[in-house]
Amino acid sequence: MGVFKIGKMYYYDLYCNGRRIRRKASHSRKDAKSIWKQETLKVERNEGNLVIQGQEKITFNDFKEKFLEDYAKKLKSYEKVKGSLNLLSDYIGKKCLHEIDRYDIARFITERRKKVTGVSVNRDLSHLRKMFNCAEEWGFFYGENPVSQKKRTQKDFVKEKPRQRFLEKEEIVKLIKAIDVLVAKRPKQYIHLKPIVLTALLTGMRKGEILNLKWRDVNFNQNFIHIENTKNGEPRNPPLNPLLKTILIKVKKREDSAYIFWYRNGKPYCNIPKSFFTACEDAGIIANSDTKETRFRFHDLRHTFASHYLMGGGDLVSLARILGHKDAKMTQRYSHFSKEYTRRIVDNMGDTFSQMLGCGSQKVVKSAEITDFSEKTDFSNSLVLQEITH
Repeated sequence: MGVFKIGKMYYYDLYCNGRRIRRKASHSRKDAKSIWKQETLKVERNEGNLVIQGQEKITFNDFKEKFLEDYAKKLKSYEKVKGSLNLLSDYIGKKCLHEIDRYDIARFITERRKKVTGVSVNRDLSHLRKMFNCAEEWGFFYGENPVSQKKRTQKDFVKEKPRQRFLEKEEIVKLIKAIDVLVAKRPKQYIHLKPIVLTALLTGMRKGEILNLKWRDVNFNQNFIHIENTKNGEPRNPPLNPLLKTILIKVKKREDSAYIFWYRNGKPYCNIPKSFFTACEDAGIIANSDTKETRFRFHDLRHTFASHYLMGGGDLVSLARILGHKDAKMTQRYSHFSKEYTRRIVDNMGDTFSQMLGCGSQKVVKSAEITDFSEKTDFSNSLVLQEITH
C-alpha cells in the first residue's frame, strides 16, 4: 500500500515473511515516503526479514506491567484489566509483542472458553486489544494488532447475545411487595432496599451510581439527578419524576453522612444486600440460575426501565441520553419494544390521510387512544405501583 495518511499522520506498510507491518512515519508525506523507502531497502537486504528495533523486542509480561502502571491504574476496572492480562500471561507472557499472532489468540480463546462464558472471554480480549493499541501509540509495537476488531474473522469472535431480561408490570409489583415483607421483618437492616430498587426502576441508573448517590446530586427544584462519575466518564442528568421525588424525600437522612443510601458509619453500600435476591425468589423471579436468559440480576432493573420507557412511547435518542450510552448499538437492543407504539402512530397517520384524500372510510385511531396506550405501558405512572410505594 506504500505511504498513506490516517488523520494528521502518515503511515507506511512493510511486508515481511508474508506478514504486514504497519508503522507510523511523519506528519510530512515527503518525509514519510523517504522513511518508507529506507525501511523497504532494509527488508530487501535482509532477504525479506525485518530487522526488529530494540523497542519492539519488549515481552508481553514486561509491557503488561508498564501498561498497568501508566494507563490501567487510573481506571475503575483496574482489577478486572489486571486479572485478564495475568491470565493471558500463561499463554503469551514470554513472547515479544511482535511475535504474538492470531493463532496465539485463538488458542487462548479455546482454552479460556472451557472455563468461562463467552462474555468473559470477550472482556479479556478487549483488554488485550487496548494494551496493543497503547503499545503502538507509545512506540513499542509497530505490527498489526492481533486482536483487531476490523481484521478478526468470525471464528475468532465469541458471540455474545445481548440480555433481554426485564420485569413485566406484574413482576414489578410482586418484587416490591416481597421487599416490603423483608423490610417489615428487619426494618433497620433493610431500610434502604426498597428506595434503592425503585431508584433503579425509575431512572435506569447503574448500581454503583445509585449506591454513591449524595443529597447534593438530587435537584428537587428542577427535578433531575446529577451523576458526575459515570462509566463512560461523561456526567449526565437523568430526570427525577414525581414518584421518585416523593420516595427520596421520605428516605431517612443521617447528619454525619452525605450519602442518601448509607450503611455503617454513614459510608455508602459496597454492594446490594443479599436480601434483594431473596426478595426476587420470594416474588417468583429467578435470581440464582445457571441459565443466562432466566437469571435476574440487579442490573436487569436498568433493562426494565429502558424497556418500559420505550413501550410507553419514549424514543431511542432520549433513552440513550438518559442511560448514558455513547454507542448507539447499546440502545438499539431495546428498539423492538417501541415497534407497537410506532405502528399505532403510523397507522393513525395513514387513516387520517385516507380521509383527507377521500381514499375510503377507515377507522381512525384517536390521539386519546395513543395516549392511553402510553399510560398503560409506563409503569412509573402506574397507580398500583404508587399505592404500594407509600
